[in-house]
Amino acid sequence: MQGDDIFAFLTAKEGMKIHRTNCSNATNLLAKYGYRVMKAEWVANMDTTFVVDLKITGVDEGIGVIERLTKEIGGLGVNIKSFHIEGGDQGYYEGKISLLVLNREQLNVVMRTLKKLDFVETVTRID
Repeated sequence: MQGDDIFAFLTAKEGMKIHRTNCSNATNLLAKYGYRVMKAEWVANMDTTFVVDLKITGVDEGIGVIERLTKEIGGLGVNIKSFHIEGGDQGYYEGKISLLVLNREQLNVVMRTLKKLDFVETVTRID
């Protein structure tokens, strides 16, 4: 996603591929194939959106949790691609929200806003 630290890797058969520096393959690629790694950076493009998955947990206050979450996200001008939430036996919920964001900065605003809600415990990006 625009704003993530990235590098380019020249594969043997598929050409150039872009990896985030914190992806699970990055350490291995950089250590073993450093000679095939090239610097890469994002070019600003306001017409592109990226799908990002968030895991969210918190206190299940009953009716209205989904409405409050979607209202906060929509109020930030972010589109929700998919939304799944389940309540637990212990009064907590866990959900997965897929969002269409412009860049990492917009994602960070969404995550900070959700974390400030009194019924939200955690918000983490799923890789």
